[in-house]
Amino acid sequence: MGNNTDYSELYSSETAENISAADMSEEELAFIKKGKTKAKVIGIIYLVICGINTLKTLFDFSGGIAYWIGGMAAMILFIAIGVMFIKGKNGGRIALGVFFCICAAVSLLIFVPSLISTAAYGSTFLLYGILSSLISLAIIGVPIWFTLFDKSVKAYCKSNKTTKN
Repeated sequence: MGNNTDYSELYSSETAENISAADMSEEELAFIKKGKTKAKVIGIIYLVICGINTLKTLFDFSGGIAYWIGGMAAMILFIAIGVMFIKGKNGGRIALGVFFCICAAVSLLIFVPSLISTAAYGSTFLLYGILSSLISLAIIGVPIWFTLFDKSVKAYCKSNKTTKN
């Protein structure tokens, strides 16, 4: 893996399976451990939110049994993806990052209609609408950064088969 931790090396075709933990330097192991810590923190926060939503879904039969089954299946899938991410599976990292990007896209789609509807009530409400939308985008931007762009998390997920920490 080398001492270089830029994006080009992380996207290279060399797989982590060819590198053993003994071949890694202390710097690389510390870098991977840092990514593991970040992945666990983001993953645990995500799983807590999923757990709360699962409890809400568990007792919601208002849409009928088919709606309930679909909701529970989705929650099980979301929880499985979160567990995969915590365990350092690269597929879980990518799936979770794409899920967060979809959430951000939905927030952006809601942004324009909310501005139009709040503009009729005056500048105070318009400012509140803009701020609330930007805050929600900033909040969803944090897990997007850590799942898709953070080099240490990516290194942890790619090296999962070699370091059993």
